[in-house]
Amino acid sequence: MITFTKLLKLELKFIIKKFYFFIPIFLSLLYVFYGYNIMIEQLDIYAFIRTSGFVFMGLSILSIYMGVISARQDKIAKFEELIDTLPAFWIRQISKLCAWIICILVYCIVLTTICVILNLKFYDGFYIHGIQLLGYIFANFGIPMISTWTIAYAIEKTMRPMIGWPVLLVIWYSILPFRQNLLLDDSVQFMLNQFVEEPNGNSRLLHYGLEMNFGLVARKLWFLMFSLFLYISTSLIKLNIWYRRNNKAKIAAILSFIMLVCSIPLAKISSKPHSQGVIWENSLYNSSYDQLLKEAAEPYEYKESKGEIDWLRIDIKDEKDDSLSYGVKIELNNVSGEEVIFTLYRTLDIKNVKINGLVDEKFMRNRDWVIFNIKDKGNVEIEFEVEGKIPYAFGEVSDRTLLLTYDFPWYPILGKHKVLNPMLDVIYFSNNLLGSKAYNIEINSSRGEIITNLSHAKDVCIKGRAIGPTVIQGDYESKMIDGIHFVAPPSLFKFYKNSIGVVPDILSDYKNEFAQKLDIPTGELMKKKYDQIFLVPLPEQQKNNVFKSNSSEIYINYMNWIYPIKKDPVEATEGILKRFREDLLFECFFRTGEEINSSIETVFFKDMIKVAEKGSESTVFEGLKEWYMYMGYDEEKTKVVWEKDIDDITKIEELIFAKSENEIIDKAHEILKEWVKIPKE
Repeated sequence: MITFTKLLKLELKFIIKKFYFFIPIFLSLLYVFYGYNIMIEQLDIYAFIRTSGFVFMGLSILSIYMGVISARQDKIAKFEELIDTLPAFWIRQISKLCAWIICILVYCIVLTTICVILNLKFYDGFYIHGIQLLGYIFANFGIPMISTWTIAYAIEKTMRPMIGWPVLLVIWYSILPFRQNLLLDDSVQFMLNQFVEEPNGNSRLLHYGLEMNFGLVARKLWFLMFSLFLYISTSLIKLNIWYRRNNKAKIAAILSFIMLVCSIPLAKISSKPHSQGVIWENSLYNSSYDQLLKEAAEPYEYKESKGEIDWLRIDIKDEKDDSLSYGVKIELNNVSGEEVIFTLYRTLDIKNVKINGLVDEKFMRNRDWVIFNIKDKGNVEIEFEVEGKIPYAFGEVSDRTLLLTYDFPWYPILGKHKVLNPMLDVIYFSNNLLGSKAYNIEINSSRGEIITNLSHAKDVCIKGRAIGPTVIQGDYESKMIDGIHFVAPPSLFKFYKNSIGVVPDILSDYKNEFAQKLDIPTGELMKKKYDQIFLVPLPEQQKNNVFKSNSSEIYINYMNWIYPIKKDPVEATEGILKRFREDLLFECFFRTGEEINSSIETVFFKDMIKVAEKGSESTVFEGLKEWYMYMGYDEEKTKVVWEKDIDDITKIEELIFAKSENEIIDKAHEILKEWVKIPKE
């Protein structure tokens, strides 16, 4: 131990004497100060992660350089001085590696401390953000720096510089996050890449913070084990035959072999993406589209269910993957002794059903509907458990995040409703299954703190009244500002919190102006102003799904709010809302929960608004004409399958071949009047 301590001190002094080693260290500290403190407002466009990738490049080449210097030091020393005694030889090797590891640990801890302390907004979450940052920095900087040092040391000890340096540069290039290597397939690139799986960031993962996953850790560990295998193997090669037969050398050889064997399964694991964003991206190209389109085409007959929900309780269980599991308790009033129907999305299974405390095994499951034959009248209590997975197009469920909105039947919705509606023959959109009457809702979470539409508080148990529950979990701020419940990622929240108050009036004006132009009556629901605004990652697989609106709540894909038009928050907010005007009108006057028998209406509703306001001067008019000339008149090309598609194509034909500008505008207004739907009160 004394020998090891002395050698460790010598190695540390050797590293410290290399004063130029501290130049990149100092520069990387400056980067952290700038990237995590000054550039904090830009975190939502992944500036920090992208810059971290470039810093990783520099630090990995620095580690290679230091490994080469350490190996050359051994070459300069006399061979008999290194292996005068076998224990001293191995202790020297271990001390060299430990000295470098200590430097890297100190470096990572200093980086983490600077990140957290300099950013004063994290003073109330030092422990959480400190642990998150330490894991991110140590995984993406620390372990690869140790690995590249050991590989450089091993190669430089066994190869000539003119051979060793090109090999090291190839290794350096292979593990970089920013490259396009056409010679390697995706799985090999995933395995070799020693940075995050998505160095440029993923728009759907902003609320994750600095993402960590098992695949990323496996990628670091296999590379570290392989580097240690090289490190021990080259040390053994340098020993003469007599020393290799020593027990310590045999133990080292066995350890080296174990490192190599253990690195293989870890490399295999890391060859597949584990980032939820990558998995979602890959899932876009599977057969789910076809399956969901088939669901949208299924026949449906609307049926109300006698009774009213008085109280709904949902207990979300502590699941740490993409499965949703919860217990539900429903209290119904005014039940008439007939069957009670709930809409619950088909991928969610129910079990352990109890009606008024008695086990019921006779309930029926028919696609998206659950049918209970209840003989009791008056008040009825139903309990059951729900388990299953939801396609990402309809809701986000991961080990750290949730996004389950009120308008999709992830929870039991009273009545028989159609969940999906068709759009031509290529895509679908989810219906709005929102009810019209608020009822009492209680949500309990075993997953940790959640945000809901029941209260602006972030808690594990939330009660309130709503016409449907929404549950959000992730890196969000949630506060009441000027009577508005505002939820957004931290940096967006900070930018827009002083301007969010202008949103309700602007959107109300848009609705009223549109209704007046079409001379259509609006009910009380349409007149109600919005008092809940959520900037959340709405999935974009579905058309028209970057904005959801009904009653008093609006949900907007926050990626559309990241790049403000003006530096002034009020101007930026007003400019963004102009882009959402047609989306708002689509939500309020079309996606109302009723069955849609025409995909043409769904596809061209927003375009028709622009044509009605600007006529042939609208940029979408030519696109509408081009679509009709190429596909719309040909049933074989269009493959129309929905009931009203042919009639709507005929209407578009009349619009396109109108003889005057005024006639175009009038035709567009007539079409919109037929397409508009007012939500039931």
